[in-house]
Amino acid sequence: MRLLFFGTLLMSACTDNEIRALVEDVTLDESDTGMDTESPVESVPAADTNIPEFDTSPPIDTSPPEPEPLRESCLEILLDGLSVGDGEYEIEPPCGTPMVVTCDMTTDGGGWTQITHLDFGTDECPGDWQEESDFPFCSRQANDDSQRIRSAAFEGWCIPYSGVLGHVVAYQNGSTDAFGDTPANNIDDTYGDVISVTVPTSAGTEHLFSYVFGFKSGGSDDSNCPGEHGGASAPDFVGSDFLCETANLSTTDGPERSWYSDVPLFEDDWFQVAVSEEISTDVDVRLMATHTSDDEDVGIGEIILYIR
Repeated sequence: MRLLFFGTLLMSACTDNEIRALVEDVTLDESDTGMDTESPVESVPAADTNIPEFDTSPPIDTSPPEPEPLRESCLEILLDGLSVGDGEYEIEPPCGTPMVVTCDMTTDGGGWTQITHLDFGTDECPGDWQEESDFPFCSRQANDDSQRIRSAAFEGWCIPYSGVLGHVVAYQNGSTDAFGDTPANNIDDTYGDVISVTVPTSAGTEHLFSYVFGFKSGGSDDSNCPGEHGGASAPDFVGSDFLCETANLSTTDGPERSWYSDVPLFEDDWFQVAVSEEISTDVDVRLMATHTSDDEDVGIGEIILYIR
């Protein structure tokens, strides 16, 4: 109590100026303390310029591409822009398993699928055709009238087509008569001494082409090639779709009763014909003659067929 009273007395005794001086004397000079009274500032590290950038582009697909689906024919390959010219291609026809075939991508615009190429120097005779033991070709070997026609069917594996392209190398035996010697005027019978190419359609058997064997190269005989030296005309269903040659180069004598094995016929010729409707049936090739083989026969050494 005594001290407080004394302090009060002292303060009351001091003037305003004296009090102000006392306060100034006890005020600390911030500069004298050595302390920084400003708010501390945290240091910020410099930006790291070596941070890698993230690739936001879509990932690259490294899986192998899906293979092109197989087409059903050479024509589909051509129309889909996948042709690289004549040669072998793999197809998957409507009937059968995937297979490699030969495509003709040139003739008449291309798109032809080969359905057979047989060389009877090495290949077996198809269908009812008979193998000649002494020569590299097939024939009828007709011992009676029931064997006047020998047939073989060539499968197109259900490929739709409306045209046939073909080639044969043929041989003559004996006195072949072309369209003479009064043959039957019926496509399903022996209408000449010919190799006959036909197809079954909705309207029945349709003639496509005939390779015709004439009697001789001159004189006058209805068994010569049509329009030459008195040769009989082709049946209406054949029209102009035929070729005719003879291996008998004589203009006066009839043919020998043997094979003209050294005179191949039609070896430089091809045929191309249209079918009346689009079909997917086999192509039938028949060896036929109006008499048995002891008088005449027709032989075939090579055959090539395409469809489109």
